[in-house]
Amino acid sequence: MMAAMTNWTVARAGRTNARKALLLRVGMDLGTGGALGPIFPDGRFEYMPIPESEPARDPRQYSTLLGRQGRPRSDFLPGR
Repeated sequence: MMAAMTNWTVARAGRTNARKALLLRVGMDLGTGGALGPIFPDGRFEYMPIPESEPARDPRQYSTLLGRQGRPRSDFLPGR
């Protein structure tokens, strides 16, 4: 997992508020897995685990893991 802390300033109605955010890299992205997890129109997203780089003993695959939408996670990956 990679993490980064960032600072930014929000100016609102003549006031300035400093804000902080913690950005975490915990799921699949273009650099680890070659795809992005989907973001749905209502703002929800589907977490996509980072694929194993070596054969795993765990029998679960994207095609057998149902997401929060009730669909296999493989539905959200580009065709191979």
